[in-house]
Amino acid sequence: MKRSLYLVALLGLLLALALIAHHGFNNVAQAFLAVGWGVFAVAAFHFIPLFFSVCAWQRVMHRVWPADYTYFLQARLVREAVNNLLPAGQVGGDLVGARLLTFNGAPAASATAGVVIDMTLELLTQLIFTFMGLFLVMVRGGHDGELLRLSAGVGVAVLAIGGYVIAQRYGLFKIIERLLQITAAQLNQPALGVFSNLHEEVQGFYRDRRTWLSAAPYHFVSWLVGVGEIWLALHLMGVEPGWAACMVIESLGQAVRSAGFIVPGALGVQEGGLIFIGGWYGLDPSHALALSLVKRVREFLLGLPMLIFWHHLESRRWLARRLEMVGG
Repeated sequence: MKRSLYLVALLGLLLALALIAHHGFNNVAQAFLAVGWGVFAVAAFHFIPLFFSVCAWQRVMHRVWPADYTYFLQARLVREAVNNLLPAGQVGGDLVGARLLTFNGAPAASATAGVVIDMTLELLTQLIFTFMGLFLVMVRGGHDGELLRLSAGVGVAVLAIGGYVIAQRYGLFKIIERLLQITAAQLNQPALGVFSNLHEEVQGFYRDRRTWLSAAPYHFVSWLVGVGEIWLALHLMGVEPGWAACMVIESLGQAVRSAGFIVPGALGVQEGGLIFIGGWYGLDPSHALALSLVKRVREFLLGLPMLIFWHHLESRRWLARRLEMVGG
């Protein structure tokens, strides 16, 4: 599995490099260097949409684990770091985030169920965000063929997410529980038993409609505020896009990136998507590629320290267990 992920990541990287080469390394470099130290401003700006995403997760978990915002902020930063920088697909970081909450006292099943609900709300609000982008393209006109293909892709995503939600409600996690029980018995790992009531935990979150309905708007605001990152990055390059252009680029660009979840970091997928979508609003491919690089540098600046932080936490827990075993 790991070998396959590395291979897909390599292919994605080669695609990204091919796109940069095709549109000129010098052109892309000039556009990126125009941002200069402003890339740190883009990284700092990310904390605004991040704030709302963390509030949503905290709100989801409030019923079962009313913990301090700081714990969720740390775990969310690690979630994003793992998803963006490690070959773990787009869900590995979410499981790590749930694990980090358990380090601070959250019940394992509750933390896992909570992150499942948080991910689902994030996906559902992203769909609304994507529809807004599609609506703006439709109003602008002139791209009927491309719009039809994108609409078909979004339609597939709606069916997939709808199926995922239905599966959650009607036994998906019962199956997972059973698989964990079998694994625990085979590997003699009784700790896996903490997930034995995962299905009921998920259903408990869904029954508490007031909580998840109050959490969803935070995710939606996070998506909307993220449009500002596009405007800021392009502004630093000397490009002055309109609000509608930034909205479309961010909403549909994020949709394309999500569709490429199988590729670690959506390497190549994000770059191609931004060239394609940005072209509708006259964005030069070199600026679109530079925009992607700015996003990736932002992910690296925020993600690398959090990967080190996560490694530190895991190492400390491992050492504590070893000392406990020796002492026992």
